[in-house]
Amino acid sequence: MTLEMSLTQIWPEVLSEVARVICDQPVRYLQNAGGSTDPFLFDLPQARRPLVLKPGVMFCLRRYYGLIHQLAKAGWIDHVKSNKLNATVIGVTDDLESFVFGASRQSLSVVADILRPLQHDRCFYYSGLLRRESAEVDHFIAWARYPRDTAHNFVLAHRTCNSAKRDILAAEHHVEHWLDRNVSLGDDFASTMQQSGFVTDLNTSISVARWAYQQGVENSAHGWVERKVLENLGASCLDLFSDSWR
Repeated sequence: MTLEMSLTQIWPEVLSEVARVICDQPVRYLQNAGGSTDPFLFDLPQARRPLVLKPGVMFCLRRYYGLIHQLAKAGWIDHVKSNKLNATVIGVTDDLESFVFGASRQSLSVVADILRPLQHDRCFYYSGLLRRESAEVDHFIAWARYPRDTAHNFVLAHRTCNSAKRDILAAEHHVEHWLDRNVSLGDDFASTMQQSGFVTDLNTSISVARWAYQQGVENSAHGWVERKVLENLGASCLDLFSDSWR
C-alpha cells in the first residue's frame, strides 16, 4: 500500500474527528462571556448540520481580520504569561509572540527606511542624530496597548529611548509632536506605507491614541519624558486631541 493510498483511506476519518472536536469546543464556547451565551456570530447548529454565520458577520470578519488576528494573539500571549507554571518553560523572554506562534510582528525594517529621511536621521523623542545600527521603530501607542501595526503610529527612535519608554505613554509634548508630524506627513507617506502592506488610517490612529490617553488620565498614569524621567499626565493632554486634528 502506497503512502498516498493510505492517506486517502484515513482522510475521511481524520476530517470527521476534526469536525467533532471543533463542534464540541470552540463552536460551543466561542460566544460565551460573563457566564452567559450571546449568539452574535451564529446560532449553535444541531448535530451534523452546517454552521451558518449571521448576516454581516462574514463581512466584518474579513474587514477586521488584521485587528481580530492580532488581538487574539495578544490575548493568548497574556494568558500564557499569567500562568506561573509556564515560567519554568519559557523563562523571561521579550519575544514570547515568536515563541508561541513561530512568528513575530510584521517586519519593521521597511518602516525604518521610510521614516529615516522624514525625520532627517534624528530620534523622534530627543532629536539626536541616529546611526543606522542604533535606530529602532517604536510604536508610539505601545504594542501592549494596541497590538496592531498602523502606519501613523510608528516613530523612529534611538534604541536607548525605545527601551526606556517600553509600553509607557509618552509625555504631553511628545503627543503634540506626534500629532503635528502625522498631519504634516500628507498623502505621500500614507501611499508609501500602504504599498508596503501597512494600514494607513490617520483618524483611527488618533482615536486610538485619544482612548489610550483617556485611560491614562483616568488612572493617574505617568508620561515618559526621557530616560528615568516621568511626568504626571494631566487633562490638558486630552485637549490636544481636538477635532482640529481630523
